[in-house]
Amino acid sequence: MQSKNGKKRIQNNTIKLSNLKMDIQLILTLILLIVELIAFAWLINDLRKSKKKQDKIIELENQILNLENSILEQEKNIIFEIKELKGILKKEQ
Repeated sequence: MQSKNGKKRIQNNTIKLSNLKMDIQLILTLILLIVELIAFAWLINDLRKSKKKQDKIIELENQILNLENSILEQEKNIIFEIKELKGILKKEQ
């Protein structure tokens, strides 16, 4: 009888150990899943921040282009006025 009880204990311990291994695997899998979800959420958030920064850079570049165009127009006006003044001065001489 003792050998049957001993075998039964070994079988019960083996089953408990097997269940424990499965529980640990399940817990580790869930932890990995949570870590992956957090990493994915962080990636999406970082992508959104990058997009906002990119949009701001494009907006600033457009403002710079508009300012440069305004400066070019003013330079053209100054050149035109200088030519007019030269023409007036030549007529007076």
